Formats: sequence, structure tokens, C-alpha cells
Amino acid sequence: MRKLLEVKVKLGANEYKLNPLSLYILKSLAEKPKNGYDILKEIRKLTDGRWVPPKSTIYPTLKKMVQQGLLNVDEHGLYTITEEGRKLLNKIIESKEELEILKENVRLIEKLIESVASEGDGSST
Repeated sequence: MRKLLEVKVKLGANEYKLNPLSLYILKSLAEKPKNGYDILKEIRKLTDGRWVPPKSTIYPTLKKMVQQGLLNVDEHGLYTITEEGRKLLNKIIESKEELEILKENVRLIEKLIESVASEGDGSST
């Protein structure tokens, strides 16, 4: 069974598993180099503070992306996107297939929530 909020993307001989956080990290770092805290602040602003990944999620994600060759990090903790990361991001943006899969999966989650909501107020008789 695949994870609802994860897509697999092939680029050359490599296959990458990406989720909305890793996709956003690629997009954000394509704009300019940043540290992890800057990315967290961006996400907080983008989501009106309703969702901010914990440090225990974002830093392992960044580390994994460095190990995969998608990002580089300097001695000051400043992350930059690599050429491989740029190619991967461009492939995702151009094909849109992976983004559509994620959107459809979010709609599936909404259906699950709606099925709970349609049961009434949840009180038992």
C-alpha cells in the first residue's frame, strides 16, 4: 500500500519518494538558499500558522535530501538546491502528474473526513 501523501518520481536511474514537505523544500530553495528555520517560517506564513512541521520532521527531511543529492548544505546550515534537485523539481512542475496525484489523495482524505462529519454530531442514543 502506498502512502497517501507521497509520490514516487523517477529521474534517470534514480527514484525519489517525495511528500508535500519535500516538494515545498525544493520549490523554496529553487528561489534562494535558506536555512531550515527560514523554511519553517515560510511554511508558517503560507499556512497562516495552522501547520508548521516540527524540527524533528524538517531537519531529517533536509538531511535525507542532502544524502540523496537533491540539496547541499554548508557549514553554516545554509541549504541550496543541486542541479539534480532542480531537474527533479522541473520534471514535477512540467509533467504535473505527481502534483495531481497528491491533490487527488488530499481529496480522498477529505472524503474520509466528510464521511465522519455526515454521521451527525456523534452523540449516541
